[in-house]
Amino acid sequence: MTVMTAIAEGREGDHALAAGTAEARPLGTDLVLVNLRLSALDRSGVPLESPVPVVAVKPPA
Repeated sequence: MTVMTAIAEGREGDHALAAGTAEARPLGTDLVLVNLRLSALDRSGVPLESPVPVVAVKPPA
């Protein structure tokens, strides 16, 4: 199983990141982050042992 978490701008995105991490860790499963922010995602708050892939979504032109 994989936990996929969409990270939006603002507090909602911060909470989603924390919730996704909290769900993936006890399950011992992978975490995939979908960055919906306009800036790069800071992964320093993701305390998982394995690498966490980030999918960046670019806004339409």
